[in-house]
Amino acid sequence: MRKIDKSKILSTVYKNWEEALENEQKDHPQYDSSHRFYTDVIMNLYHIQNGLCAYTEKKILATEAAYTEENWENGKYKSDKPKHLGELEHFDPKLKTQQAWLWDNLFMVLNKVNHEKSNISTNIILKPDHENYDPYEVLDYDFDKHIFFANVKNGKFNQSEIDQINKMIDVLGLNFVKDWRKKYISERIKAIEFGLEPEPVEEYMTAYEIIRQNLSL
Repeated sequence: MRKIDKSKILSTVYKNWEEALENEQKDHPQYDSSHRFYTDVIMNLYHIQNGLCAYTEKKILATEAAYTEENWENGKYKSDKPKHLGELEHFDPKLKTQQAWLWDNLFMVLNKVNHEKSNISTNIILKPDHENYDPYEVLDYDFDKHIFFANVKNGKFNQSEIDQINKMIDVLGLNFVKDWRKKYISERIKAIEFGLEPEPVEEYMTAYEIIRQNLSL
């Protein structure tokens, strides 16, 4: 799960509205996919996330042209909403009632991952845009099973933190895509081992990089 920088705001009309609600300490309107800013929010997130699920790094919007900056005009997304496999996810479900449109709490994720996560409580130890989140410090990867688990090699985490990381790996569904990830990564690792140039890595970057470091490739 990559670290995500959410500072680039293209949907400025939405963001000004959201900040006004926060500054005035007003409750947000109820979450609804028909809300006037829904498309502005999800497409800005897709732009930031490069069309990937924020948690699993699986491609959930394949049409890169749909989220380039040219699709925004006067702070609004002007193009038609493309087909995609994502859903708007509220990282901390407790905030959904009164702060449904809080930018800090929103990500685009694979629809099946969002369904599994539902309203389970979360811990910021694996919040992808948190200032202290470092995937290579927090996560390790088993190349045989193709699953993430807590990084215990660096000795930075006590047992309670290790348990929290492993729990959040399950809650956020990081290993939900392990079969897709295995095929995708294994093909590229084999190419490197045979001295060939691998296909570009556009998904599952975190797992791929950890494997490369562990195998010294």
